[in-house]
Amino acid sequence: MKDKYLTTPYGSLCYWIENGNTKTILFLHGGGGSSSAWNMIRPYLDTTTDKKIYVDLRGHGKSFRPENWRAYRLEEHANDTLILMNRLHIKKCTIIGHCLGSMVAATLAAYHPERVERLILINPGVNRKTPFFNHFTQFAYNILNACVEFLKIKPIPPPKNRVDYSKFRNSHDFSLSRLWMDLKFIGLRSAVSQTMAFFDWNYEKIYRKINVPTCIIGGVHDSIFNRSVTEKIKNFIIGAKLSFVDSNHISVVTGSKEVAEKIQSFLGQHL
Repeated sequence: MKDKYLTTPYGSLCYWIENGNTKTILFLHGGGGSSSAWNMIRPYLDTTTDKKIYVDLRGHGKSFRPENWRAYRLEEHANDTLILMNRLHIKKCTIIGHCLGSMVAATLAAYHPERVERLILINPGVNRKTPFFNHFTQFAYNILNACVEFLKIKPIPPPKNRVDYSKFRNSHDFSLSRLWMDLKFIGLRSAVSQTMAFFDWNYEKIYRKINVPTCIIGGVHDSIFNRSVTEKIKNFIIGAKLSFVDSNHISVVTGSKEVAEKIQSFLGQHL
């Protein structure tokens, strides 16, 4: 697919399109990744004839790299998505997000429910409420951020290519080779900035505001946002449907077929 670029007031946002019917599905990838993460699921969505748009979130993939961490706030990502929808004359669409992308999708749905037809959140999360994102992690972030500032590390320019996630079909949540690949493509500054912005997010406020048909897909073996976290999010969103796949946190890669089946089942119920 040919990359397209949207010029925003802040920088160029990269995306690509699979043409289809008049309805649209917009895909938002996870933190540290890019739109290429969806390549594992695409073959299983062939029967879904809607137009599909895959976006590189700011600071990721081939999109622009802000320097200030506040530019990575989830509200800013959601605003980019809204600008893209307006520019492409999309009044309303289904939004499917994974990890960071699911939280961006939730933020957009919370503030602009009139623009979201259906919402699918894959491995969504909360901050400061799990063992992984605890006070130690916040302390570690502060140290890392101080090092980035001291060393005056600048964001890397957008790469010419994206990560080929087919190499990581069987990787675990903390696969060093995959994490290193993500870090190499996103850059240390963007990674640290996105982490800080995540901690700034008011997840309970956002999830409680959602009032559109919502499906939540969790990973049975997700060690970052475990089952209890996923069930907690489900309880925040009135009427949300919850199901689990036999996968870990990067289920769009390691459990792509089962995730695609869950997506198509939900879409079929809400035509």
